[in-house]
Formats: sequence, C-alpha cells, structure tokens
Amino acid sequence: MKHHILSRICVCCLLLLTSLTACQQEARQTTAVNRLPAIMPDYTGTVLPPNIAPVNFRVLEPGSHFFIRITGAQGQPILIRSRKPDIRIPEKPWRALLEANRGGSIDISVFVKNGNQWHRYAVISNDIAEEEIDSYLSYRLIEPSYVNYSILGIYQRCLENYKETPIYTTTRQDDLRNRHCINCHTFQNHSTDEMFFHVRGGLGGTIFVHDGQIEKVNTKTDSTLSACVYPSYHPFLPKIAFSTNETRQTFHSRDIQKVEVVDFASDLVMYDIEKHEIRPILCHTSQFETFPTWAPDGRSLYFCCAQSVLPDSISDQDDYLAYHYQDIYYDLLRIAYDPETDTFGAVDTVLNMSSRKSSISFPRVSPDGKYILLCISDCGNFSIWHKQSDLYLLNLEDGQLQALWNVNSPETESFHSWSSDGRWFVFSTRREDGNYTRPYFSYFDRSGQAHKPFALPQKKPAQTVGRFKSYNLPELMTEPVGISQRTFDGVITGPAMPAAYRP
Repeated sequence: MKHHILSRICVCCLLLLTSLTACQQEARQTTAVNRLPAIMPDYTGTVLPPNIAPVNFRVLEPGSHFFIRITGAQGQPILIRSRKPDIRIPEKPWRALLEANRGGSIDISVFVKNGNQWHRYAVISNDIAEEEIDSYLSYRLIEPSYVNYSILGIYQRCLENYKETPIYTTTRQDDLRNRHCINCHTFQNHSTDEMFFHVRGGLGGTIFVHDGQIEKVNTKTDSTLSACVYPSYHPFLPKIAFSTNETRQTFHSRDIQKVEVVDFASDLVMYDIEKHEIRPILCHTSQFETFPTWAPDGRSLYFCCAQSVLPDSISDQDDYLAYHYQDIYYDLLRIAYDPETDTFGAVDTVLNMSSRKSSISFPRVSPDGKYILLCISDCGNFSIWHKQSDLYLLNLEDGQLQALWNVNSPETESFHSWSSDGRWFVFSTRREDGNYTRPYFSYFDRSGQAHKPFALPQKKPAQTVGRFKSYNLPELMTEPVGISQRTFDGVITGPAMPAAYRP
C-alpha cells in the first residue's frame, strides 16, 4: 500500500516537473516586451523585508497561460505555472529565497501567453533588506466615510504569513443599550504587555492592560473636556499623554470631500495608569492642543497646536467654527518633561506651518529620535478626510522638512507608525480607489531615505482592493496580543473605575 502511494506521488511530481519544463521551453520562444508587466498590487522596484509573507499578485496583461520565475543570486528559483492571472507564491520556497538573498535582491520574470504567442516582459527587481519588519500589524476594520457601522473589530495580522485574528470585535449591535464602538488601540514600545483601547457608547470606558491586569476606566471627569482621546505612551513610565477633545462632524453639500471633523476645543492631559489619576498638561481656551507623541528619551512631548479663530463677539461658536474650519491650522510644538520630578517645563515651536496656510497632524518620532514623520494638509487636523494630505519627514537635527514624494500618492495619506527599530513604517492610504484606507509599508534606510512603498500582502491578490473595509490606525507590534476576546468581553461588560482628577 505504501509502495503504491509513493509511486503515485512520484508520478505526480514527474508530471509536474515535465509540465514546468515544457512550459519553460515554450516560454523561451517569446516576444520581448520592453516594459514591466502590469501587476496588482504594484510589487515593483521596492524594498521588501526578509520575513514578509509572499507578495502574491495578479497579472493584468491579457493572456491564457502565465509562467512566473522568481530568482536571486543565491538559493533555489521558484517556478509557477498558471492558467489564471492570480499568482500565488508558495510560502516555504519564498521564505528560503528571501533569507538566502537578505541584503541583496530578487528578480521576478513574467511570461504571458496570448493566443499562440508567449510574451516576455522586462524583469521586475525588488531589493531585500537586511532588517526584518516587526512580525505583527494591528488595525481596526470599519466601513469607510460616515456610514453607520454594524460589526467592527480590532484585528492583528501576522506579516510573515496571512493569518488574521481578532483582538476584539463588537457583538451587541442589536442591543441598543449596549451598542458600542472601539478605537485607538495603542501599545507601549510595540509590545502587547502594555496596551489599551477605547470603548465608546453604552459600555463606554478605556480598557487598560497593565502589569498582567486588565481594567476598565472612565477617564471623563468633571474637570476635563471629554474622556481621553488621542494617546501616546511614555516610553518607560506607566503614564500616557492624552488629548481631550470636543470634536464634531460637519457635512458638505457641494464639496467632493463630504465630511470634515472639526475640533471645537482640545487640551492635553496625563494619565497615571497605576494611580488612576488625570492631571492637566496644557489647557488653554485660546488654543487647540492635540495629537501628543513622546520622544523616545521620554523628556519631550510633541503635539499639534492651533490658535482659536473665534471672535469674542460670536455667540454661536459651533456654527462659526463649522463654517470657518478652513482657517484653522495646526503647528508642531514641544513641551519639556522631567521624568525624575514628573514636571513639565517650557513650550517651544518646532515647526510653524500656520504661516504657510498649512496644517500638521499625526506627528510620530522615530525610535532613534532623529526624525518626525507627520501629515501635512490644507487645514484642520483630521487628515484622513483630506485628499491633499501627504507624508512629510522632519529632520530634528537640521530642521529640514521634506515631502516623501516617492511614498505619497494623489490620494489621501494619513495615520502612520514606525517599526520598533525605525527601519520601516506603515501608513494609511487611499491610493487604490480614493475610498478605502489600506496599509502600505516603506523601508526607511540608515541615511534617512524612505523607499517606494508596497501593499500589505494578501493570500488572494484581489483582497487588496476587494475587501470593502477600511484599515484604521495600523500599528506595528513585535508580538501578538495573547488575551482572549472572552476575557476582554468580561471586562468591557463590567463597571468602569472612575479616574481621579489632580489639578
């Protein structure tokens, strides 16, 4: 019996080898096409991590047969024959080829048979970085724009394969009393040992994971504008800088951009996880302070700040801001912090964009403290709704600001985060269709140059544009969240501990 099975396996392998050999021989008799093949996603001329999942793609050239050869200076080539344009690369050979060519490059040769003629396209070449990317990515999946949500969740994806698992998903959308939204998942130093996410709605509170414990806290106090909103973990203390915001959506009837999220007021506060205390950092009625982010040494807190445009004589302030949102511009500021005495110091302006009639959002300091990656758009701070929003890099050593033209697209670029070693960053973009935000990755080399980005690899290439969900707030992680949904659910459905306010 075993002999019979082994014989069948050998025959199958022989047939496959014979088929591939015939295909290669036939493909040698080709007509050269002096351009790169059109493929989706665009995995051409980029830098890939040596631990990334296979970058499956669809050949967009017309044809009935497809032959793909992937090679490197080292390692065994990968040969793929298909009658469908969707090319799925086997994981084990791919992993071995990338490892063999770490720090080098790989070539992808595409042959397409159309009618009786094979066409050989120019070779696709991609570099393979020395440095690996953090193994996990977390994100919220949600319907885009302002549609009413039903089921949504925070998910984590292993970047070394295609495995996606939920961290937490909502399940009570038919129960209006307990209907809730989840957002702003954040981790300390890319580790899931210290993390939190917000719950809004009937079961509202913030879920903190700290020192092996999980608790739900009500961070809204009588002395703060709102519950805590946009966060940044201190790099080594059990403290989180938050903004508190009064934000509202306004809608346009004529503008192609239908939604604008406006800050009507915002302050900065600090939350002590162990003491369950909130204290003010900056609370000025004439300014809007938001989007805090710590420097890696924990001694500077960067944030975005706009001057209020409200005249003293205006009675209906909300209506005025809704119609004058285009006059609100955010600069990048910094406040000193002494971790030993737990005190804040002087404030200084790092980058003035309001004088240029432009606005900053989502500043993120690189792990080495040399750069800040940020978004710049025409106005406001909720750049996800601004088609003109682009990624910029600020060099903190010489003050030079540069647009990342080889990273940006004609569509929206918005939320972004660094990898733990600063060699990669992930960002949200709507470049595929202008409607859905999807994660793209860029290699950031040691000379401070960002390289052409690539899309999150999918097992089925069509999922890149065929999954009708927006990937919201992509965050790179060094490890997966190990807490079960049931455990989170037990805390979320329970009471929230009130936070104390310390002036």
